[in-house]
Amino acid sequence: MKSSFLRLWRADTKRASRLIPSVFITALIFALTAGLLLAYSEDLIYSKESFAAVTIGMYMPEQSAENDSAMNFAKNMDSIKESADIKEIKDLEHGKELVKKGELTALIIFPNNFINSLYGGEAEPIKVILNENMSLEEHLVNDMIIVASDILGIAQTAYRYYNLILKELNVDPEIREKLTNDLDNRNLAYAASRNMVFDIVNINSDSAHNLRETLTASFIFIILMLMCFQITGFYKSYNSSFIMRQHKEGGGSVSMFFSRLLSGSMILYTVYLLIFVLLVAAKTKPNYLSLITMIPVVVLAAAITLFASMLFKSEHLANGTIFIITILVIYLAGGLIPLILMPKFLQSAAAANPFTYLLKYILWSIF
Repeated sequence: MKSSFLRLWRADTKRASRLIPSVFITALIFALTAGLLLAYSEDLIYSKESFAAVTIGMYMPEQSAENDSAMNFAKNMDSIKESADIKEIKDLEHGKELVKKGELTALIIFPNNFINSLYGGEAEPIKVILNENMSLEEHLVNDMIIVASDILGIAQTAYRYYNLILKELNVDPEIREKLTNDLDNRNLAYAASRNMVFDIVNINSDSAHNLRETLTASFIFIILMLMCFQITGFYKSYNSSFIMRQHKEGGGSVSMFFSRLLSGSMILYTVYLLIFVLLVAAKTKPNYLSLITMIPVVVLAAAITLFASMLFKSEHLANGTIFIITILVIYLAGGLIPLILMPKFLQSAAAANPFTYLLKYILWSIF
């Protein structure tokens, strides 16, 4: 039985070795294409040109000169113009509907008499409505509002304390009003002179670096899986007469399965060797231990391809199924687009996706 398996494995290995030149050429094409995508990925996601202002609705229940002035000031402030596009909402229910449809990233609802109540220290909190499926834009808007609320609270406290000190010093009411108004104008001028709320860091930031590493891990696994176009034909090369002869010689289905699995893994491992050399040449500093730790990933890719070739009679159907499923599960695992850019329910579903942990393992192995 043992000698029969060894003979079978040697024969499969010889046949598999003939595929290595064509596999190398295919893998090299995929790897170079992936390299170009990696080179431009950080520009597409993290460059300043890729950022656009998010649309935020503002609803004020009362129509007054003060409210209109505040609304115009908010819409035209340089400090938020590049980050947020402020839209005035006249109807509250219509504004809520726009948030549900995704046409508004957030809806800010001001309470009655909000402007005047600021000076009395009795201001009701502003209500903010975000979409249920919160994405990166909603997270950023939420953070912007929290920061703005903190600044507003500090300014309000400073104003009240300044006014209280003037009262304690028995400053004339007219002079006190003039001084507090001057303080208001100074604060307003300072806030209005800010150029940006967020400073977009350059593409060499940690976020861009992490994106490159994640995409590299994803592309490596995808390249290994796409080698199915080369090795499914090898897996299906056992004809009925060959299988019958193996059974007569003492070899069963299990030995034929493992013989093909080992031979297919050998082919895919040579593909990873090629990728590793390219990573070293690109100065990405891959971990040399990955030459060992990536073996389970290689065997898994070979096993998935082998199972698909056994499940489907058509070689084209097997290849197409492997391709579609691979891209889908890697996408859902956050391997192609960062999870934080996805809707909330997809972010939650990633925890149940085993390929999420596979990508983490590949990242750990290589980097």
